[in-house]
Amino acid sequence: MDRPYPRPVATARTSQPVSEPSPLPDTLAGLLECALDDASTLDIATYIPYSGNWHTRRRDYPCEVCLAGCIIAATLNNPPTRTLIPDMFSTDTEQKLDIVDSMRLGDWRGAFKCLYQQDPTAEISRKIFHLPIPHLCHFYGWIEFNKHLRSLTALLPQLREIDALAAAAGIVSFSHSS
Repeated sequence: MDRPYPRPVATARTSQPVSEPSPLPDTLAGLLECALDDASTLDIATYIPYSGNWHTRRRDYPCEVCLAGCIIAATLNNPPTRTLIPDMFSTDTEQKLDIVDSMRLGDWRGAFKCLYQQDPTAEISRKIFHLPIPHLCHFYGWIEFNKHLRSLTALLPQLREIDALAAAAGIVSFSHSS
């Protein structure tokens, strides 16, 4: 995972508004599908996947993006010329970007608790327990990132089932309950 250039020093604040055209999905599977779809739309000459940066502008190199950074770039429609982190967005979007990052790392219980603001039921806990850590959750470059994306795609049916169990139990996401 060696990078051909030094780690950027980025300022977190900007006077420019960030683009946030619409709310992100309210389910684990929906958020992950959004990230996976967005990852597939990124131009490989403009972006380089790197799990260590959210959405980091590089002067002479492609913009670095993590899994959540793909959402910042595509769904949230922000250009590769900007360095952006989750706390630059609304609280709702910030929290959902953090949830995507938890899923990238395989912290399924943490992602569930953050999205639904409560512990999972016993049945959901059993389902979460059996979810594996995604392959190459610390990635650099398109080859490693594509392997990571394939491992996450394989988990979508289980996440849909967990979301359905949450809905059946009357558990709603933090952004739906307000």
